[in-house]
Amino acid sequence: MSDVASEAAALKRWLFDVALPLWWDDGADRVGGGFHEAIGLDGRPLARPHRARVIARQAFSYCEAGRLGWHGPWREAQRYALDYFRKYFITADATVVSVVDLDGKVGDARFDLYNQAFALLAYAGGHCTFGEADGWRRQAVALRTTLEQSYAHPLGGFVEDRAGALPQRSNPHMHILEAALAWIAIDDDRAWRRMADGIAALCLQKFIDPARGALGEFFAADWSPAPGVEGRICEPGHHYEWAFLLDCWARLTGRNKPKAVPRLIAFADSRGLDARRGVVVNAVLADGSVHDPVARLWAQAERIRAYLCTGAPTRR
Repeated sequence: MSDVASEAAALKRWLFDVALPLWWDDGADRVGGGFHEAIGLDGRPLARPHRARVIARQAFSYCEAGRLGWHGPWREAQRYALDYFRKYFITADATVVSVVDLDGKVGDARFDLYNQAFALLAYAGGHCTFGEADGWRRQAVALRTTLEQSYAHPLGGFVEDRAGALPQRSNPHMHILEAALAWIAIDDDRAWRRMADGIAALCLQKFIDPARGALGEFFAADWSPAPGVEGRICEPGHHYEWAFLLDCWARLTGRNKPKAVPRLIAFADSRGLDARRGVVVNAVLADGSVHDPVARLWAQAERIRAYLCTGAPTRR
């Protein structure tokens, strides 16, 4: 077995034997419902308000666990997250609130585009596992409809909120693309492809600097880079993630792989890696200078995923 294969097998054993059981046995909130925000280093859950993105991600994660072959109670865990989400987070117009307190009352009712993206992704998993009867496709269509009717940006994508908050962000759009692709794979509703096509076009036309191949995080109302340092911030982990998603989009919709895919990886490889530590850093500026040297786990995972789907890393 190759080193990569043996390390992948070891990670899968850790996921199946340690992480997934831990989060179901200790991470599920058996009093209030849903899942705890965090587990301390002593193994005890921390009593913090529940964020929409965390509950939605847990629902998606246990669905993925089942797809990967985990024989634990993944359906039960997925339903536990989804039932809590449906009971406390979904509003009358199908959008979701941001935070629910431990007593079940809404702690932060604000609309956050990022949370809507993860709701759509969780609903795809719910439909995949439990079918039409559970109503997750209807819920997803209702949310998609509200986004398109009330939050569509005239130049593409979606606004941050109805008040036109700035800066606008590329990150929520990346996850809306991810959710739309999940729906394309399981539902023949062409509106999902329309949504994915629109986000991909916005990324290719507005988010990526054609000269450098750098992808921005923050934007003004017209999708030009935000003023000041915000408009120059680039997250290498998101370069890898967008590369993976754009490659998936091309394959699912029968298109050629965008030329931006290898360029995104090349920028992250050449500007976003700390050679001494061998890690992807949080953020650089568009000129390649380091903005945030901290290295988080998710960015390392996105780097691996981008390489696996697009081939060997770019060498310079």
